[in-house]
Amino acid sequence: MPTTTATISLTNDITSVPVSISASFNLLKAGSTEGMDEMTSKRKVFKSTDQVDLITALEAPGVADTASDAAATAHNFVYIFNASTVSTDYITVTQGDAAGASTEVIVEQIGRLYAGDWMLIPWSSQVTASADDDGDICIKPSTANEMPIEYILFS
Repeated sequence: MPTTTATISLTNDITSVPVSISASFNLLKAGSTEGMDEMTSKRKVFKSTDQVDLITALEAPGVADTASDAAATAHNFVYIFNASTVSTDYITVTQGDAAGASTEVIVEQIGRLYAGDWMLIPWSSQVTASADDDGDICIKPSTANEMPIEYILFS
């Protein structure tokens, strides 16, 4: 059985009492003790401020092929890293359907990743009868300069 373990360690001295936290967990398929057995990793370089789909719900393993296969859901984990080295560069990460150059379409804003920032989130890619794209993971770069983004999809 495949095993993928996520581990994080946080240490700070912001207050007079330093804090040190360490946590880890195995990435498991929904409702089971079976480990994730698929992984997709990519590095993309963006050169515009358009909102784009980084990962579409229909690309995720275990999801229905079309919106007509209503309410299909896959349990995944997504790691996203802003590989830019320019400290003011950021991406806004949202869930929804990318609008391109027009007004952003946001179902849910997840947050901003500045240069060097990363996130690991659970993601249930969902396809519904009314829309096959509301569950997409989208990004919108803050600049039209080259912005490298890396991601891994564990399924």
